[in-house]
Amino acid sequence: MEFPRLIEPNVKNYLYDTLQKCHQQKDVLYGWVFNIGLFVIIVVVLVVVLYFCRKRKLTPYEQHIKMTREQDYILSKIRQYQTDRRNQPIQNHHNSTSSITNLPTIQENI
Repeated sequence: MEFPRLIEPNVKNYLYDTLQKCHQQKDVLYGWVFNIGLFVIIVVVLVVVLYFCRKRKLTPYEQHIKMTREQDYILSKIRQYQTDRRNQPIQNHHNSTSSITNLPTIQENI
């Protein structure tokens, strides 16, 4: 017993070829969308990274202010050291100590 065929063989081949072409076009379209989307994401990440790197960089005025603060800090430490050194009582050579480490100094007689 032979089963009835609802479509002719030529129509079946035509529909199969048409569906294959649609599938290929869909694959090409998905490939383009994926590539363009990935490119956009990479560009956005790159722009954000460059923006934050530039934003974190100090302006010339801010650099000047920072340098001035550092110089003031160093000068204040030097003044403090000099003041501490002046206020220390005069010590004997045998009992003299280094003012920074409070270690005794050794004087060699040659």
